[in-house]
Amino acid sequence: MAVSAERLAQLREQFIPTKNKIDDIDRKYSLDYVEPKLDMPESLDLPRLEYTPKTQDQLNKLAEEKTEAAYLSDVNRINSNKTYAMLRLDKQLLSLEEKTRLKLAKLLSKLNSELHNVNVKITNAGMLFSTVAERAKAELRSEYESKVAQCNESADNNRNVIEYERAQLEQRYDGELNGCQAERAAQIKQAYNKLLTDEQDEQTRVEKYNTSLDEKEKKYLYNRAKALEQIRQAEYDRAYKAKKLYQEMGAVGYEENILWEKYNVFVAHFANFTSREEALTLIKCDSYVQGHLKQYYSTLVDWVTRNLP
Repeated sequence: MAVSAERLAQLREQFIPTKNKIDDIDRKYSLDYVEPKLDMPESLDLPRLEYTPKTQDQLNKLAEEKTEAAYLSDVNRINSNKTYAMLRLDKQLLSLEEKTRLKLAKLLSKLNSELHNVNVKITNAGMLFSTVAERAKAELRSEYESKVAQCNESADNNRNVIEYERAQLEQRYDGELNGCQAERAAQIKQAYNKLLTDEQDEQTRVEKYNTSLDEKEKKYLYNRAKALEQIRQAEYDRAYKAKKLYQEMGAVGYEENILWEKYNVFVAHFANFTSREEALTLIKCDSYVQGHLKQYYSTLVDWVTRNLP
């Protein structure tokens, strides 16, 4: 029964390790030195960290940004307190002016009323042009002017108190604002120093990390060079032994030794087969076996024919 294409493909897949062994024999007995290829990249090519330090202006700007919110909050609080206090003083001043106006109006009204009463009394008594009447009116006017002067003086005193409080408020406001600005300047300096320290720490960390990469790269290159030298030496020793064996055995004996070693590898592979037909199909469908065994090819076919069912 013919071997199916699917089964033949499976047999070829299983044949690959044996082919690798045959290729190893060719390398083992090669008389030429072959520069070995090291299965290691030329460099680890580790990604380095990039670090760009911030300028003094950038650090100052960051420090200002970090302190700005607290500063504006303090300024708003100071302005709010000043506005509230100014409004309170303005209300006091308005109240004073209104009270003074009402008091003066009341004094004037009282004067007019008293003068009217005097006129009524004089008219009724028939003394319209008497000196007594004029003296009485003069006394009333004098008393009125005195009370008006007292009222204005009192109002002026109260105005002065309010204006003094206003001046004190402005002075306190300027002092608090200057203190707030001085405090912010100190906070900016503190924030700047902290940012500068962080920058320096980050720079040190990056430099330390990159230095560790340099050390790893140096160690790797050393080990790679060492490994390359070892496999070069191994290849040199192999080629030397092959040439020495070739000189000892001669060309015919050397070739015979290679073919015999390959033959045994093929025999070891096909000895695991349980079907002579499958083994012969694999051997004959691929020129690989015949190309490597040459005159031993027929010997292998004969062995399979005799030993496999």
